[in-house]
Amino acid sequence: MDPIRRLIVWAPDPEADLGPLLDDFAQIAPRFEVIDRRRVMIDVRGPARYFGGDAAVASRVVELFKMHGLICGVGVADGYIAAYAAAAQSARCVPPVPVVVPHGGSQRSLESMSLARLVQIAELPTEFADLMGRLGVRTCGDLVRLPPERLAARFGLVGEQAHRLALGQDRSPLVTTTVEPEQRIEVVFDDPVMHVDQVAFAVKRSVDPVIEALSRAGQICTSFVATIETEHGECTDRSWYLDRGFGVAAVVQRVRWQLEAWVDIPGAVTAGVVLVGIAIAETRAGTGEQTRLWGQRSRADDAAIRAIDRLGALVGSEAVQMAIWSGGRLIDERYRLVPANTVDEFESTAPAHLRAWRGALAGLSPTLVRPAPESVEVLDGEGRPVVVSGRGELSASPAVMLIDGRQRQILDYAGPWLIDQRWWSPARRRVAQMQVIDEVLGASLLWRRERRWWLVGSYG
Repeated sequence: MDPIRRLIVWAPDPEADLGPLLDDFAQIAPRFEVIDRRRVMIDVRGPARYFGGDAAVASRVVELFKMHGLICGVGVADGYIAAYAAAAQSARCVPPVPVVVPHGGSQRSLESMSLARLVQIAELPTEFADLMGRLGVRTCGDLVRLPPERLAARFGLVGEQAHRLALGQDRSPLVTTTVEPEQRIEVVFDDPVMHVDQVAFAVKRSVDPVIEALSRAGQICTSFVATIETEHGECTDRSWYLDRGFGVAAVVQRVRWQLEAWVDIPGAVTAGVVLVGIAIAETRAGTGEQTRLWGQRSRADDAAIRAIDRLGALVGSEAVQMAIWSGGRLIDERYRLVPANTVDEFESTAPAHLRAWRGALAGLSPTLVRPAPESVEVLDGEGRPVVVSGRGELSASPAVMLIDGRQRQILDYAGPWLIDQRWWSPARRRVAQMQVIDEVLGASLLWRRERRWWLVGSYG
């Protein structure tokens, strides 16, 4: 079966969130699927017939996001991988221009792509790319020249899927099933709910038996539609897509993202949530996954998840929290605490290629980050306050740090490094970061903000 003709929008900025703009996006494609906060996908065939071709649709999408001041890459191709690669190529252009791969040209467009990049996009085991690289197979073109039956015999499902993706096809043939009534879930709140975590916890309890029933039937959910309504009749609905299939925590996480993006739109939400609807839109056979010897889910992980659920039942769902990666250049924004039973425990850490934010503090992060920065004074050898200019230059070399009136000699320092975040908005954040070594605490991280020095973390 031929792959679906797809258009993918990808925002290269790790801080980007397409959620608040998707209502405008619906004017171009009434039905679209959200992969995550930075990626949106549509079946472009219908819009292309309406607007006059793939290029016309892609150009409209680029102009839409440009109008909102958001830089996005837009790619069109047969199959998800080729469309995503085209979107990434589009984002590298200045200014971004849509990249349209002709029908039937996906395999050729992927030939020069490195196998490591394919594995990264498709979220396949990284060991596969490492091993194939040692065997001299380094690009998608090299991979498709290998007999697919040999790959399937040696690497199982991973080898079979990688070969299909390198050909420009989708991960598995599109096989949809009719959605039964019991696969449509409604969570109704008698009293309007104002807190995102309360909504997420209620959704988890309702979704759990449905996903479990699908699993027993040998099916996985690859797409669902989430509808959220408030007491005042305001409504938002989104279609979410995940090629490898949604677990319970992944469904809840998407509902959380959708609600957070909706609340961020000024004036969009004026009352509490009274209804959340989940409709399973697409399922396919669960072919399983070949696990690795190390680094995958284990019995200990399953026991830890059960313990989290039991603790949540005993002390309340919001009392048991875990840190999830949210990204950022400053150490206090890279992770945030959320109720543990509303997130996917195995997706809480960002992939390595997302952790290295441009402009973030280089090297190791502090081992101890203070809940609230502590005000300190930094003085030079003459006892004068050390300040940072607008160009990031120190007025003098720091020699002494005063904490609660106690004097500590600074033995060495590095920096400062300036960060100017969101300079275009009222929420602008301008910080100078500096690392110091003193005779008591050892290595520490300081911030210069609002004309004061703050002790933020320590390297234990």
